[in-house]
Amino acid sequence: TPACDALAPWITLSVSNWQDETRSLTVDLSNVGTLSSSAQYAVFELRTQQFLGVLSGDATLQLDVPAHGTRILRLAQWENDPLIIGTDLHLSGGGVELCDVFTEGASISGRVETSWDYPVTVTALFPNGDSPRLAWARVGAGGLFAIGDSAQPQAFASEAGSTGRTPCDAIPRNNDGGE
Repeated sequence: TPACDALAPWITLSVSNWQDETRSLTVDLSNVGTLSSSAQYAVFELRTQQFLGVLSGDATLQLDVPAHGTRILRLAQWENDPLIIGTDLHLSGGGVELCDVFTEGASISGRVETSWDYPVTVTALFPNGDSPRLAWARVGAGGLFAIGDSAQPQAFASEAGSTGRTPCDAIPRNNDGGE
């Protein structure tokens, strides 16, 4: 279960190569049991942080997988709305470390929660006609981020106390609370 209920559901798929040389492997998404053939999915490789495109649930995908290597894919349904597609901290792609995520209009904001003192890149996908646009923010543990469709990504200084965590109400957003 993700740490933040507001994250859109996704599937994590690993593709491994047990051979002694790099191989080009074909992934038939129609064989991934819970994908709908009529839906579109944003595909993001978590280890390399590479966006592989928006594909239909019945598409095939060619992956070059290094010898004795694995590619870890995050497939999230793309409905032409802002969408977090991954982070570079954990193979859950945000499920463990992202908290208090809010999507409003053409922006996504939230908080990174981890005990590791390591900067985290949060990557999001935004509608942009026929070619979705990537944007990202880099933030430290306990830090806040805001990623917008047209604005520069923002990382906010942590207001950490003795716990090293940032209060949730410090997240700048426009909602019914007037923040």
